Parts: sequence; structure tokens; C-alpha cells
Amino acid sequence: MALLLLYAYWRAVVVPAMGDVPPQSGDIGRRCMGRWSRQHVIWLVWLVGAIGLSGWLVLAGLTASEARAVSEPAPAHPAADQILGQPRHLLYHSVTVDGEIARVWNSRTFALRSRSTRCGLLVVLGDQAARPALPLQQGQQVTVTGTVRPLSRQDMEILESWAAAPSEQLVLQATYAYHPYVLAQEVRIR
Repeated sequence: MALLLLYAYWRAVVVPAMGDVPPQSGDIGRRCMGRWSRQHVIWLVWLVGAIGLSGWLVLAGLTASEARAVSEPAPAHPAADQILGQPRHLLYHSVTVDGEIARVWNSRTFALRSRSTRCGLLVVLGDQAARPALPLQQGQQVTVTGTVRPLSRQDMEILESWAAAPSEQLVLQATYAYHPYVLAQEVRIR
């Protein structure tokens, strides 16, 4: 927008003013320069106003989007599909997720079934997580309470160290790299 205004200023003020000034004229040149100065000031005021308005609109848009993000609380009981579909709104929030276990990776890691992705939502039991008395099995209905987090490289290395076989490590890495997961504080069988 600023470039367009500069071009319009150049075409409307500078080019005509340069054409009005004869090469060696005394009084005529001063009269033209006086007229050029007024037009010059008017165009500069328009240009500064447009840049200021553009900056204000950008700042107003940013603060409005930040206010919307702060005012919209994360749902406390989202579905696994909702966490996988819009993880940004749920990151670092406590959630309670009901679902069916799609796959058990090991005693501390399993996936909840999801319609949006084949691999499902990864759930990792924290060090002090309340675990069910029975071992977790595929097809069980569970309620998981925990925090949604992005799967970082450090988290992936920890998950790989828990994996039983090297092939399982590769599958975990390929399947869940850069996806959100739930760090569970409690898992209850329903």
C-alpha cells in the first residue's frame, strides 16, 4: 500500500513539477517550486496518515486475536479427534478424555482410537500417574485425565527408551513425531 502511494505521489506531484520548471528561469522556477511544495506537503501528509492507519489496523487486529484466544477457554472434556484436530487451543491445558484404547505400546504408553487419524491420540502415563489395577488392553474403554503437550524430541527419546524392540521405536517415531499427546495423571477403566 505504501509503495502504491509513493508511486501515485511521484506521478501526481514530482513528475508534473519537474516538467513545469524550465532549465534556466529565475522567477518562474520559484513560482513552480512554491506550488510543488504545497502539493508535496499534502501528499506527504496523506502518505504518513496511510502508513499510520495501516500500522494501527495491524496492531488492532493482533490485540483482537489475542483477546479472542485468551477469552476462549479450552474445553475441559474434549474428544480425541478435537485434540488432534485443533491442538493449539488445548496445548498445556488439563483435559479429561474418554475413549477406546486402539493400541497398547507398553505399560506406560497407549493410543486412544480417533476418527481423524489412523494412529489415534498418544497417551503417556506420567511418573506419578494413578494407574488402573488391571493391565490396559486394546478395546478397553478408559477415561484419561492429563495435560495436552506437543511431542518434542526429548519426549520422543524417552518413549523410544521404553519401547521393547528397535522396530517399535521406529514405528513410534514415524507415527507420532510432532503430534500432540496427553501426559496422563490418571487413567480409569470404565
